[in-house]
Amino acid sequence: MKNKTLSLLDAENLTAGPIRTATRVRELREELDSTVGALGLTVCGVSAAPELFHFHAAWSGVRLVHEKGTNGAERAIEEFMLQHYPVGSLERLVILSGDHYFTNLAGRYKADGAWIDVVAREGSLSQQLRDIADRVTLLPRLAYAA
Repeated sequence: MKNKTLSLLDAENLTAGPIRTATRVRELREELDSTVGALGLTVCGVSAAPELFHFHAAWSGVRLVHEKGTNGAERAIEEFMLQHYPVGSLERLVILSGDHYFTNLAGRYKADGAWIDVVAREGSLSQQLRDIADRVTLLPRLAYAA
């Protein structure tokens, strides 16, 4: 049986850097809820350890994964996905990031029939990810970094 929807959140991509407060996490969630709607289970990757605390404080039910370094959040999300949600197990994958890093992952799930939604900031969506998406939602540019 396929899971209906899983969302991958690269928060640092959507907020132009590390999230420094629980208030900013709440603001991001409210923006996503009002723009995207139901996200299903959400897996959030972060590369800065303090972000774990902010997400735990402000977003109940989110599954947090963490890895330090360049593309740490992206690698942590990909590893979690492939371990817990093998290709063929999803009907819909929502990628909350414009990062080209997720292009190959999206391609694997799409090739097996998953619908791919991508939600990104204006000006920060890679062409490769745009090309593979079944639907793209653009959020407005940020007036400030997280």
